[in-house]
Amino acid sequence: MTEAAGDFDDRHDDPEVRMHKRLIIGCGAGRTGTSTLAALLNMQPGSYVTHERYSHRLKWNDGSAFAQKMLKAFAGFDGDGLYGDVALQWGSTAQLFLDEGARVVVTKRDLASWLTSWQRKSGRRDNWRPKDEGGTPEKSPWFDAFPKFSACQSKEEALTAYYRHYYDEVVGALANRWPEQVTVCDIEAFNSEAGQRQLLLFCGVEADRQLIEVGIRKNASRPKEE
Repeated sequence: MTEAAGDFDDRHDDPEVRMHKRLIIGCGAGRTGTSTLAALLNMQPGSYVTHERYSHRLKWNDGSAFAQKMLKAFAGFDGDGLYGDVALQWGSTAQLFLDEGARVVVTKRDLASWLTSWQRKSGRRDNWRPKDEGGTPEKSPWFDAFPKFSACQSKEEALTAYYRHYYDEVVGALANRWPEQVTVCDIEAFNSEAGQRQLLLFCGVEADRQLIEVGIRKNASRPKEE
């Protein structure tokens, strides 16, 4: 696993490894390019990769039923490319897909710019603290899509705790158990041909089949209107 932009482990270039791994699950803490990742994967030949297939109905640490539902839905997939879904909540359920042989791509950006992006996007909403400690479930249907962090004096403190929990604990545990199947992709990888190509090799798309769109960007942050 690596976090450098476009710097993926060379072991993923082995054709015997990459040719048969087609189920792709993407995740990330939100505001990290998950929609961009889904768009890049979905544009590959013979591929069908969705973004937030189950929207806010998919809850943190309660996604096993949706995981099984999605695996069943994709059981008849007859394309010869990638298939799967990208959503921040899959971070808490990714082990179910990894047991099925999936590759998991985790998107990430630096903490400072990530905090700025979430503060702009969320406005007065607070999805990261319990309701009795400042959380605002009445303002967002996505409230249960995020884990909660108690004893935080501000939303920024809770967001920081969430970021560290997501990448250090959740993703760290996945990468330690399935090092060949999990990679962390810095958001800057989308801005270079080399970054996109190495990401697609990890996912199992051969070099001569890759479709590249440097600078592809979806779901750019806008201030929340309250």
